[in-house]
Amino acid sequence: MADEGAANDRNAEHDRAPSQVDIEFVDSLPGDQVVMPLVEDTGVVLLVVKGEIAPQAGAELVAGLNHLVCSGLWPPR
Repeated sequence: MADEGAANDRNAEHDRAPSQVDIEFVDSLPGDQVVMPLVEDTGVVLLVVKGEIAPQAGAELVAGLNHLVCSGLWPPR
């Protein structure tokens, strides 16, 4: 029955929602970086230092990346 468990694990991964991209504004990042991706189980969070990108530009970037990911045009990993 171990094979059945492995098949169920693969099916659970396949049924999972597509990975998402999100943005979070932070006060600072290490090493003078202004953008840093943070990979999580559900997708990628782009950490951006406040004031380095306009909120509207960030929202449009995230929307475009999510479209690519959800359409299967760009695998996030």
